Amino acid sequence: MSKPGRVRGLLVNNLTLKLSSLVLATILWLHATTLQTYDDVQGVKLEIAGIPDSLVSMVPLPTRAEVAFRGKGDQLWWLFFRTPRVVLTVEDPRPGVAVLSLHPSNVHVPSGLDVQVSDVTAPRTIRIELDLLKRKVVPVIVETTGLPAPGYVRVNDRIVVDPAHVTLEGPSSVLDDLDGVRTEPMDISNVKGPVSRRLRLALPAAPHLTTPTEAVSVQALFERLIRQTIEAEPVLSRRLPEGWALEPETIRLHLWAPSSLEDSLRALDVAALGPALAIPRAPRDSAMLDVEVHPPSWVRQCTADPPRVLMRRVSPQ
Repeated sequence: MSKPGRVRGLLVNNLTLKLSSLVLATILWLHATTLQTYDDVQGVKLEIAGIPDSLVSMVPLPTRAEVAFRGKGDQLWWLFFRTPRVVLTVEDPRPGVAVLSLHPSNVHVPSGLDVQVSDVTAPRTIRIELDLLKRKVVPVIVETTGLPAPGYVRVNDRIVVDPAHVTLEGPSSVLDDLDGVRTEPMDISNVKGPVSRRLRLALPAAPHLTTPTEAVSVQALFERLIRQTIEAEPVLSRRLPEGWALEPETIRLHLWAPSSLEDSLRALDVAALGPALAIPRAPRDSAMLDVEVHPPSWVRQCTADPPRVLMRRVSPQ
């Protein structure tokens, strides 16, 4: 064998010997460490049992616990693959607040492992606040933002919602104070006709509050306002006293209504509108009397011109 070949063979033999020694040393070290007893703290899944479906927790419950274990190295090593559990059972579940303590007896170690539970280090106690779970049907409330186009109004001031009512499920203390559930705002800026939207419900921020209805259909109709002007003599509450007069003797009434009600607006009975004046029984000096007008509910606006009438003495002829 040539000299370079002998050198290469010696290096290979030395490397093999070194690797074999390292593997043997590692095995001996692992064997020695696995036979020693250690204390180890591990995070373990925490389960809270015994709470019936008719009750809900009003506070977030912990899901992990810190547990101190004691055992030989090989047994503690198995805990990473055969995970233990901490199970805390609520013995007498009822609405209200309870403080429960965690003990080593709550820790369930997988069978076949020779590991002792030294302590549950955190949390040592758990505060549980339970409330009754109930259902309640409430109306849907639609809130609007913005204003329609100038001269337009929403017909009947009504918004059609489908469904108009939804079922909520949640803690009794939350539902008892809820008279309705709102949607996200509906923007009606500069609209001039029918509006149709699909709006999501905006549930109040409360634990365990849910509804199977995520959104509702909303429709509203906007129409242009038209004006009708009527001139009428005021209706007096009593006869005008001798020697007194009203200025002016007639009143102009300006009425606005949606364009779809134009025929009804033109056919209004002036006598039913008023305008009315309350005449004092024994006037001494001149007085300004407020004009009272009683338009039907579908009239969106009604103004009197003038809004007040002068009642004054008339000089004898």
